Amino acid sequence: MPTPAFDYHTAFSRNIGWVTEAEQAALAGKRIAIAGLGGVGGSHLLTAVRMGIGRFSISDPDAFELVNFNRQAGASLRHLHRPKIEVRAELKTDIVQVKVDLLKWLVPLMFAQVAAIAALVKLL
Repeated sequence: MPTPAFDYHTAFSRNIGWVTEAEQAALAGKRIAIAGLGGVGGSHLLTAVRMGIGRFSISDPDAFELVNFNRQAGASLRHLHRPKIEVRAELKTDIVQVKVDLLKWLVPLMFAQVAAIAALVKLL
């Protein structure tokens, strides 16, 4: 079955009322960065996708494990031992095709890395 055509206006039309049409259009051009895709960061990513944010820079050095099952969307047998950053990017793509930069760091984030992420982001 072919993938249906995506229409931004239709997909996010029910956001109008929470935001104006001009604000919704502005969200399409914004980028947010999320460092850490666990219970909080991962939920924020999927919520921001559904708000219509247009671009993302995401980072997380961890993989999904059994201990994540009680609280993290994406934690499932199918995703066990897979990097959170890759699974979250796939879940986002299941909702909408938007630009995602996968910023992979295998160590905890240091100030210079946070600054590099922040440099990519447009303030709302």
